[in-house]
Amino acid sequence: MRSLRWRTVRRAVIKGGPAEIRIGVRIAGLICCIALVACVGQQEQSLTPPPAANLKGYEDDTSAVIEEQRKVCVQPDLQELFAKKMPCKAEDATREQLSDKSKISSSEKIAFLKWEDISAKSNQKLAGINRQYKFKSGEAVASLIEKGLVDSKKLASDFSNGRISWGEFNKRRKDAYMRYRDDLKRAIAN
Repeated sequence: MRSLRWRTVRRAVIKGGPAEIRIGVRIAGLICCIALVACVGQQEQSLTPPPAANLKGYEDDTSAVIEEQRKVCVQPDLQELFAKKMPCKAEDATREQLSDKSKISSSEKIAFLKWEDISAKSNQKLAGINRQYKFKSGEAVASLIEKGLVDSKKLASDFSNGRISWGEFNKRRKDAYMRYRDDLKRAIAN
């Protein structure tokens, strides 16, 4: 469509007719105005902060999920995991936890699978919250969370099926968290 309008301008200049030149110039001017309005509108949209109510809702919903995650770490039925075998937060793994050569026991497996299910559900909620509020980086953050869920399920499967030790699980979990944190910083910056 744009190329047709520019051809009219070129033909008008070549033919040299005053009426054709005026029409061509008007069309070219109209195209420039439309492009300028579109650019300014897009720039205003990206510079406009989200309404305060949305920001408050985002913070409230995110805080609620994070609080749920904190409560999981002190649940009595999961203390078999968090008392010695793994940290609540991946980045808090101790040297002993990272070097633990033992495999998961059947009682630990029950608690681990419960924790893994709760963790996956809370991360799905966080992905949904980021999409719901549609902030600039919401989709990118939600995608990172979902990618992390896929990686986490594979790691959990390897661990709960006895293919890796507690130490290897804790190392991979910590490494995955560090990669996620770095990717998250990049996604928010863009």
